[in-house]
Amino acid sequence: MRTCKHCGVEVGPRFQMCDKCRVERQRKATKAYMAKARNEAPERIARIKARAKYRLTDEELDHLLEAAGETCQICLRPFTEEQDTKRAIDHHHSTGKVRGIICTKCNLGIGMANEDLARMERMAAYLRHHQST
Repeated sequence: MRTCKHCGVEVGPRFQMCDKCRVERQRKATKAYMAKARNEAPERIARIKARAKYRLTDEELDHLLEAAGETCQICLRPFTEEQDTKRAIDHHHSTGKVRGIICTKCNLGIGMANEDLARMERMAAYLRHHQST
């Protein structure tokens, strides 16, 4: 019998690491690879995430990006690499249907209001009422 070269637990004769240490090593390697990939090819990683999370094809994602243009459709601020104004894929949380691309801050606002139109209308009315004070 061999022992795990990291923790000393007994392992089979063909192995150098126990399952726990092997999984932890793979997790760390994957995390490091993804961090490097995000820095080197952020557009590629964003496409991979969009395909996986929202089941979008490259053509559908291209269409959404073209339709969004360079500014958020809600606040009209230009998209940047700053956290508040990065592009975010907006989707309906119940159906999963993608609605479009807006900035992160507006996307969070919709989420905070639970996608409730009546609530958002009351919020707008509240702001209009207190605008002059």
